[in-house]
Amino acid sequence: MGISTEFENKLKNSKSTGTLSVRLSHGERVDAVIVTLLPTADGGGIILGANGSDNVRLGHPKLPAGTHTVTFSSGDAGTSIKGVSYTAETGEMTLTVDDPLTAAKGTFKFTTEDGIDAEGEFDIKPV
Repeated sequence: MGISTEFENKLKNSKSTGTLSVRLSHGERVDAVIVTLLPTADGGGIILGANGSDNVRLGHPKLPAGTHTVTFSSGDAGTSIKGVSYTAETGEMTLTVDDPLTAAKGTFKFTTEDGIDAEGEFDIKPV
């Protein structure tokens, strides 16, 4: 799961600051050095972070301000580390957001179809 050119451009122009990290059960990890919150056409959003070509992507539906538990379906979340993609098959995220989406904080965990577990946390705020 490489980052699309559109996402790469949005990261470069990010108006957010904060942290986003993921750890995989076999020892790989990403600590994002650039983060952003992207709204989607359906009113939801994507929490995105990158460190070089490594990245983390967490999708969520439209949510009112507050704290929510979001269940991941296949493809709703994933990470790419050293050119290898790990896509969520199942999982969940505890997410606190504001409305409109300018800040997000929470934790997440997911399992890939290969049985690799991923977990992490994020705290993203506007600049």
